[in-house]
Amino acid sequence: VVSSDVAQVIDAAVPALVKVFVAGDKAVEFTPRGADDVEGAAQATAAANYVFFTQTPGSALAPDCIKDGLLQKTGVFKWRWDTSVTMRQKSYKALDIGTLEILSKDPDTEIIGATPIPMQELGPDGQPLELYDVVVRVKQETGKVKVIVCCPEDVRISPDAMTLDVMDMPFICHSPLLTASELRDLGVPEDVIDTLPTGD
Repeated sequence: VVSSDVAQVIDAAVPALVKVFVAGDKAVEFTPRGADDVEGAAQATAAANYVFFTQTPGSALAPDCIKDGLLQKTGVFKWRWDTSVTMRQKSYKALDIGTLEILSKDPDTEIIGATPIPMQELGPDGQPLELYDVVVRVKQETGKVKVIVCCPEDVRISPDAMTLDVMDMPFICHSPLLTASELRDLGVPEDVIDTLPTGD
């Protein structure tokens, strides 16, 4: 329970603190250690800020993280590589049998239709050409960085941690409670899910 006075003070403080961290175009900046690192540091800075501001809603996430820190002493950003798979249908006209065989061996391609084209033209072997109009379903996997703000109650930090640097902590982990459907989406086997305890 948070008193209304504390909530009002925190709500008033958040905008000013957000401005400190994400005002302008640099929420992250890499510092070169030597003259040879200047260009690399600039590229890393540009890439990190592009991810934070453009690929993810960094400006919208920052107030939540800061507010968690003020209210519960723990504000945590977490990033991960998020992959997604989409299926796209494509059509090909007049494919020869060799190309059709190559498509059939592609693990990311499923042939869902192949219609022979009547041909009068002969091939090099003197036999009528075999050509097909083909429809395939292609699996495409894409990935991008995803940034979230962790709920403070889902973050476990070692009581022996002496600094805020996660690299110096004995351990830190994010252990959210997930539903059965969320576990299935993550690829957890059904027989494993069935052994897990259920919440009220």
